[in-house]
Amino acid sequence: MAQETLKSLIAVMLTLSVQEQEQVIAELQANVRQMNHVDESTRQQLIATAEEGIAEIERGECYSNDEVLERMNQRLERKYVVAV
Repeated sequence: MAQETLKSLIAVMLTLSVQEQEQVIAELQANVRQMNHVDESTRQQLIATAEEGIAEIERGECYSNDEVLERMNQRLERKYVVAV
């Protein structure tokens, strides 16, 4: 991960409440423990998947939370129309 991206992520995390920061820390620690028990090929695949996701976001190939909710609602509406 680029240092600039990492610094941005940390800056966002520092805006969280103390309770939310503690939750993030606990989840990161659990992830580190789990990653230490994963074989190297699986670990490399997980890293590659995460890096591709980061690259997609940097290229703008992502949806905002509002866009995801809107798409979900559209799909639900289509299902109800068909069911009627």
